[in-house]
Amino acid sequence: MADPAAAAPVARMVKIKPQDRALKFTGSRVEAFLRQYELAANLDGASDEDKVLQIPSFLGSEDIQDAVWDMSGYTSKSWTTLKEQMIKRWGQVDVVRYTVADLQSLKDAWIAKGGITTLEDYRLFKSIFNVILSYLIRYQHLSSEDLSVDYFFLRSRPGFNSASSRT
Repeated sequence: MADPAAAAPVARMVKIKPQDRALKFTGSRVEAFLRQYELAANLDGASDEDKVLQIPSFLGSEDIQDAVWDMSGYTSKSWTTLKEQMIKRWGQVDVVRYTVADLQSLKDAWIAKGGITTLEDYRLFKSIFNVILSYLIRYQHLSSEDLSVDYFFLRSRPGFNSASSRT
């Protein structure tokens, strides 16, 4: 009788080939890196074990490689655990792109220009405002209570009523 372990098919490893050939984790923006890495891995049909085994090739320095090799998620080949450990280790290093003060600065800059006077001004202001606001909400730097106060504040300022109320 044949050994069942010998008869089991061996899963073939899939090489992860990101479209961005320069994809490397350098110690910052770990969540963005992991999103890009997972997207590339999933598009190539890589298993979770493939993701674990190949991630050292996408790490930007020996120090980062050593840190990942020492993580239990790497040694146990658990992608979920490794990903959580990487976020825990480097997630706090991520640079804050926007703060609530950036919304205030945006508003002040437009007031200094004389306010929003054209539809084009409004569209430009709104596009920048939405980028900052989306970031603040996504990373929980702003609550829903803050949003209602800020909306009222912006709408009640001179220079913000005329063009925005016409749209």
